[in-house]
Amino acid sequence: MIASALRTLGSKSTFVRFCAAGAIGFVVDAGLVQALVSLFEAPPVPTRFVSFTLAATVTWQINRRLTFVGAHLGSAPRQWFRYLSVNAVGAGVNLALYTLLVINSSFLARYPFAAVLAASAAALIINFTASKRYVFVPSVPLGAEQRRRRRIVFCAIAIFAAVLAIQGMRTKNWTPVSDENDYLAYAYGMLHHGVYGLSFGEGRPAPSFFREPGLPLLVAAVMAVDPTLRGVSPACWLGKPPACDTRPYRSLQWLNVLLVALTALAAGRTAFLLSGNWIVGLVGAGAIALNIQVQAIRYSIMSDYLAMLLAALIAWLAVVALRSQSRHAAAGCGLALAALVLTKAVFLYFLVFAIVAVVGFAVFRSLRPVWIAASVFIVAASAPVLGWMAYHKASGGSFAIVDSMRSAIALSGRERFNDMTAPEWATSFLWWTRAVGDNIARRHLPADLHRRIDDGNKDSLFQSGEARFYSLRDARMKQPGIGIKVADTAVMRDMAGRILDRPFKHLAVSLPLAYRGIWIDEFAVLSVPSLFVVLIMALRRRQWTTLAVFSPGLYSLMIYPLASVNLPRYQMTAVPLLALVLALAVGLYLDRRKARRQIAN
Repeated sequence: MIASALRTLGSKSTFVRFCAAGAIGFVVDAGLVQALVSLFEAPPVPTRFVSFTLAATVTWQINRRLTFVGAHLGSAPRQWFRYLSVNAVGAGVNLALYTLLVINSSFLARYPFAAVLAASAAALIINFTASKRYVFVPSVPLGAEQRRRRRIVFCAIAIFAAVLAIQGMRTKNWTPVSDENDYLAYAYGMLHHGVYGLSFGEGRPAPSFFREPGLPLLVAAVMAVDPTLRGVSPACWLGKPPACDTRPYRSLQWLNVLLVALTALAAGRTAFLLSGNWIVGLVGAGAIALNIQVQAIRYSIMSDYLAMLLAALIAWLAVVALRSQSRHAAAGCGLALAALVLTKAVFLYFLVFAIVAVVGFAVFRSLRPVWIAASVFIVAASAPVLGWMAYHKASGGSFAIVDSMRSAIALSGRERFNDMTAPEWATSFLWWTRAVGDNIARRHLPADLHRRIDDGNKDSLFQSGEARFYSLRDARMKQPGIGIKVADTAVMRDMAGRILDRPFKHLAVSLPLAYRGIWIDEFAVLSVPSLFVVLIMALRRRQWTTLAVFSPGLYSLMIYPLASVNLPRYQMTAVPLLALVLALAVGLYLDRRKARRQIAN
């Protein structure tokens, strides 16, 4: 009877039949989740996974037999898997929207069938288009290139949707504090007053450059399209945690989730371009999509997620530009690098290094397309940075990206760590081992060995370094004619002098700090050894393109331990590199296994 009704209803429209099948799926989905919640008091979010999977299977059978008749690609199990994979984007939108609704509404949490209806309607168009083009297609033989492209599309969609769906299940309230308030204040000032300054009131702020402009510009763009966030009063980010509604900030949490998903896709694409193996690309993307350590702090409003995506884009576009001398890829790579510098000022030195390397490459090749692409890259990378520095200078600052105070604070903490004793140095490796190290140290080692390493203590190296900076700066400012900028510069010069007086101690302390940073990678126990293996292999084979792709991540791994206390989140710009080398190591293993099989045969 259902089949006859569907044929009658949809004799002239595939979309109508698809909608009818979706309506049946909705009845199964909503009915099952409502029954389990009402009768058995099951939690609404996990229960939806069960009901959604069953409903998707029902709609697949209906669409296979009645909606897209004759469009059977392969066996039923394979088509079922394709149906679930290709519709993963729709499922991600569906599940994420459902989760947001039931979490934010007590009514929808009690009657989740209404949330199911809203979420399913939003995903309908995505599901129909994907099903028609990638699942229920005529069963004609596909060439190797078509199969390869289809696999890439499937993997990209699945990874992107997995990040959105999984992270949508774990939202929570978050009140911005400290640095996050600065980013919000800058964004508010740009959006409402057209001035890059800390807007802590209703009046027009004065220009100030304490933070890099990259993230504030992005937050201002989110404010422009999100009326709830745009309407938040500046009083809600006045220094201390305010008693304001936390829901407006959820759009920024979802922005971080989106940045992670895009980073995963960019890393996967780069791994595929370097290896030519779609499995390697999938590993590269999955190493970021499944990186719980990176995604655990996505509630914060910080620049690290944007910087991570930009580092992944630089690697991707660098491969394309170096291999094809594409002017468009070179321009994109340059703009991504400029954006990274304006998001993390420490990469300014990498920009200089990149320009020198590009000029050297163009001179070595001596080809007109190479020179054109190199020129485009240099202009795209340097013009935005120089323009911002000129704006900073014209607004009463210095010819720099940020005020010297930011650099001075970072350097003061780093210089303080050079006071580590040898036992503290050895203990720091244990203390900074993720998850278990600090607990083991507290249980089995004397407190004096880890007291100053624990950032939570007021007399720790981390907190005392920043406190010493402020005390030294205040002492300088008591001298006649010494302003805050002059004092910052003088203190930073003194700290740099103390570092240069003990260069070997500084390098030695950089080792445990580098170790501290790598634990931002969920798969560090695999990716760090892979880094050395793949790097040595690339050097031996003179794979200059691969080394160029590695350079932003390698720079991150080196500069932060040398110039800062290297909190793990600082190394998020190295996460694309660690995912890439892990994927390439898997590719090397697959190539060797294939070669052994050929020899055996």
